[in-house]
Amino acid sequence: MASAGGGRLTVALGVMKLVNNEDAGMTVNERLSHFGLFQEFDAAVASRNVSAVVEVLLRAQLTPEQAQETASAVVSNPERYGFA
Repeated sequence: MASAGGGRLTVALGVMKLVNNEDAGMTVNERLSHFGLFQEFDAAVASRNVSAVVEVLLRAQLTPEQAQETASAVVSNPERYGFA
């Protein structure tokens, strides 16, 4: 299973800055790391289940809109984001 922890996701989505709370300046990768969610995120992406990916991203405190947009992008083209 590919790991988003290697920086591949940062390259693709790292420009998306989050504005949900006090951790507003964190990227998606930083939030996944901060909340210890990389393994769950990887498993959700591997399942190709957008809802599962959204759930993990919401736990990383993305807004619902950010979570849906990010999940849809990654699940629709996982190879682009480093997932085989």
